[in-house]
Order: sequence, then C-alpha cells, then structure tokens
Amino acid sequence: MNQDTITAIEEEIYQLRAKIAERKKQLRGLIEEMEKHQAERDKIHERIREIRNMNSESLEKAKKLREEINEIRSRIKSLTPELKKRGEEKNTLIQQLNSSKAVEGLSMEQVSQRIRMLEEKIETGPLRPEEERRCYEEIKRLTRLLSELRRREELANKLKNVKDEASAIWADVKSLREMLSSKLEELKSVRENIQRVWESVKELKPLADQHHSQYLEYRQKSQMVEAEIILLSSRILELQDLVRKHKEEQAKSRENELKERVKSRALQKISAGGKLSFEEMRLLLEDEASWKLLEEGGG
Repeated sequence: MNQDTITAIEEEIYQLRAKIAERKKQLRGLIEEMEKHQAERDKIHERIREIRNMNSESLEKAKKLREEINEIRSRIKSLTPELKKRGEEKNTLIQQLNSSKAVEGLSMEQVSQRIRMLEEKIETGPLRPEEERRCYEEIKRLTRLLSELRRREELANKLKNVKDEASAIWADVKSLREMLSSKLEELKSVRENIQRVWESVKELKPLADQHHSQYLEYRQKSQMVEAEIILLSSRILELQDLVRKHKEEQAKSRENELKERVKSRALQKISAGGKLSFEEMRLLLEDEASWKLLEEGGG
C-alpha cells in the first residue's frame, strides 16, 4: 500500500465523516418530526379518553334515567286499575242516584221536624179518627221520604268520596306524567349529548390515525438513516484499521531498517577491532547470522 492509497483512504474517511454529520443532522430533523407527530397523536388520544370518560358518565346517567322512566311508567300503569275501579264505582253510584225516587225539595231536618209535629199532634190531640188516620199516613209517607233522603245522602257522600279519590289518583297520574315528560326530555338531551360525543370521537380518531401514520413513517426513515450511519461508521472503522495496519507495518519496516544499519555498523566495528555498545551487542545477539560472524571474528 503506497502513499497515494493512504491519501485516498484518508480522503474517503473525511468524506464518510462529512456524510455521517449530514445524516446525523437529517436524523435530528426526522426525530423532531417523529416526536412532533407522536406528541400530537398522544394529545388527541388523551382528548379521546377524556371524551369517553365524559361519555361514560352520560351513559350511566342515561341508564339511571331509563330506570326512573320505567319506574314512573310502572307506577302510572299500577294506578290505571284504580282509576278504572273508581270510574265504575262512580257510574254505579250515579245510576243508583238516578234510579232513586224523586223527592220533594225538603231537607232531612225539615222532614224530621214535620214527623215530630205530626206525632206530637197525635199525642196531644184529641183527633177525629179520620184526621188521625191522615196523620199516620202522612207520618208513614214522610218516614219513607226520610229514608230515601238518607239513602240519597249516603249515595251522594259515597259518590263524593269516590270522586275525591279519583281526583287524587288523577292528580298523582298527572304529576307522574309531568315527571315522565321531564325525564324523557332529560333522556333525549343526554342521548343527544352522547351522540355529539361519539361524533367528536369519530372526527378526532382519523386525525390521530393520520399523526400515528406519519409518526411511523418518520420512525422508519429515522431507522433507515440510523442504519446508514452505522454502515458508514463501520466503513470508517474498516478504513481506519487499514491505515493503522499500514502505519504499523511502516513503523516496523523503519525499525528493521534501523536495526540493520546498527548491526551493519557493529559488524564494521568488529572488523576494525572496535568496541560495541550495549545496544549494538543486543541487536547482534538477537540475530543468529550476525552472532556467528561475531564468534568467527573473535576466533
């Protein structure tokens, strides 16, 4: 390997280092883009998680509202037979009142008073038989009338109680229906909110997928550049190893040349009868051929 080759290798190493620096700069840009898209993706995912948590609360609320609505409907349904029963009772009582004999426009107190007056008249009287008979007949008629008035009053009181009970039940039904309407409106609002949330997630997910796709793209590019940097670095190490070996060989060659010059000078000294230095003696002892010459000279 000559000097031109070494120069060419060193130039290649320089070019490779410049290329590595360029690739590292490119890698930093790719990593920056990769991390940017990763951060955006994670940010959107976090927002989606928050939205889903909110939706979870809404779903739980909707479930509770449905249970309450079912309970209200069940209560309304349970009151229906009661209303029907009161309606039937009311109709029966009205029929009974309508079918009873018409009575004079007298109160029970007035009828009772007239009966007492007639009884007193009979007791205090003397009365002629005909007049006494008319008094007894009138008492009988008024007694029947009093009985009918009492019956009508009892029916009227029962009718009033039934109407009051029916009104109370209707009031409960009305209140429950108003409550049901309110719960249904609330459920509708919650469902609309749930739908809006799902639509928000549907809008965000493609954006998150897009950032994830770009993140993967830049990560792949980064890995390719990293792989190229590793290959370039390996090539540099390979070339540096060649240069190192060449320099070691050159150093060894110079060392051998120096040793040969020292040994040559030592042999010349021996031939001239001169004294050898320690280094010259050591080099001659290390070289078998030179040592034989030394022995022959000594002999």
